[in-house]
Amino acid sequence: MKLILPTLLTQYFTLIKPKRFFLLVFFALLINTSCSQKKPVITADCLVISPTIYGNNDTQFISYTAMIINNGVIIELGDSIDLKNKYTCSDIIRYSDPVFPAFIDAHCHFWGLALNEIQVDLTGSKSWEEVLERCQTYHKKYPNEWIIGRGWDESLWENPSIPTNESLNKLFPNTPLFIRRVDGHAGIANNAVLNIAGIGSKTQIKGGEIRLSASGEVTGLLIDNAMELVRKHIAEPSKSQMIEGLKKAGKICNSYGLITLADAGLDPHQIELIDSLVGTGDLKLRLYAMLNNNPISWAYAREKGAIKTMDLRVHGFKFFADGALGSAGAKLKTPYCLQHKHNGLLLTEPDSLLAAYKLLYDMNFQAHTHCIGDSANFMVLSMYNQVLQNTPNRRWRIEHAQVLDTADFNLFGYQNIIPSIQPIHATSDMRWAEKQLCSHRLPGAYAYQSLLNQTGIVAIGTDFPIESPHTFANFYAAVARQNLESLPENGFLPAQKLTRTQTLLGMTHQAAYSLFMEDITGSLKPGLQADYMVLNKDILTCETKTIPQTYCTHLFKNGKKIF
Repeated sequence: MKLILPTLLTQYFTLIKPKRFFLLVFFALLINTSCSQKKPVITADCLVISPTIYGNNDTQFISYTAMIINNGVIIELGDSIDLKNKYTCSDIIRYSDPVFPAFIDAHCHFWGLALNEIQVDLTGSKSWEEVLERCQTYHKKYPNEWIIGRGWDESLWENPSIPTNESLNKLFPNTPLFIRRVDGHAGIANNAVLNIAGIGSKTQIKGGEIRLSASGEVTGLLIDNAMELVRKHIAEPSKSQMIEGLKKAGKICNSYGLITLADAGLDPHQIELIDSLVGTGDLKLRLYAMLNNNPISWAYAREKGAIKTMDLRVHGFKFFADGALGSAGAKLKTPYCLQHKHNGLLLTEPDSLLAAYKLLYDMNFQAHTHCIGDSANFMVLSMYNQVLQNTPNRRWRIEHAQVLDTADFNLFGYQNIIPSIQPIHATSDMRWAEKQLCSHRLPGAYAYQSLLNQTGIVAIGTDFPIESPHTFANFYAAVARQNLESLPENGFLPAQKLTRTQTLLGMTHQAAYSLFMEDITGSLKPGLQADYMVLNKDILTCETKTIPQTYCTHLFKNGKKIF
């Protein structure tokens, strides 16, 4: 343009009037200036580039190749070339592996995982003898302390019967010992503990069972509320012990791509300790805390109101309707197959539950109720509907929703009553579930696809430390309905498999939605915090059987690397 412009001007000068000539010069200069001027460049902190970055809306994942982050917030996702031209960034991070939104565990017990790190961890014990060995090892290390542990599961043993405390009394005649089953709904106490707690063959407690032998002697097995007779005598670990355990538990969670956790049952002092460690940076987490149903927690909720910060949410209570299926405490409409006169336990009086739900409704708090059996699910769903009366956007949750009468699925409201599920429970329980439930109840058991079809949303968690915090094993259980040995061949109750997209949404966006945290995290989209993970493989496209071998290579919270 610079070479031909003088010639053009000379020609036009001889042909047109001077007034028009000057107008032409003005436009020529304008064109010349606009051609040489560059677009303004927007500054931002970080450009993340990867062959696949999974942004998402509420129903599906969309693949991008670049993401812009500023002040810990996602600004834009798009094509890497386009965003490089549009933004100037002080930091450019390139990955050859796929980028996903960080996982959320919608139902777990973080405090319990920390306790496992400082007490006797009995998870995975292959026999009662191994349980005894682990207790002996702990006792040698801490000879002057109570022996407290958790994690035994008799269904893993060659002899799958629940033992008595006879061998415990021989090994530990004077040292108090109490060890809980993996589900936390049953425990075995030695005689030293029974004497401290004043438990005998005539002791009774509502919502619990003190198991007796055929001759009427106390066996040491305590189920559900009966354990409270012991718990009140157990000293809390020291603050320094708990800090050590919480730090270890936090690192375990981060290693599995977890940033946001919903702890299903905490007291105020536990919440405050965890929150203080998040504040100091010792824990790289976000916490949604369900308050335990006790006077201290209710007083705390009334004083504080709903707590909603970036890293701490406290606006819900956890209740127990019934016990666990493995220890035959889940409340069923008809008796267990193996116990023809027993149909489980209600752990909280119905009138008390209903009164609490009405209080929560007035406080605009969430209700989270542990429901395993079909009777417990029916009772609580009926109460929820009675109290909510179709009030929108309350997001009350049924924790576990494990066994339902198929006629009761319609009691869930679309995104108003949300099933909080743990797919890995299905593959853990499948060894004995039919024996407990009978075949006629299986169509409504672990029915995650049916629940999703009914509600439009499922919030997915692991329930650790009852299960492992292994998020990829949980993902695999949801989509394959198989254990880590890839059994059974076609999956347990295969019609209830979730798709990979459904599962990932349940572990990210929908989990966040169920906790009223979708405005902060759970998705990679503009305006949300940059909580993301880099995985060694693409869990949405890789071979199904390889999903459990997936691992997190990098984890970012607010755009800062934490793992």
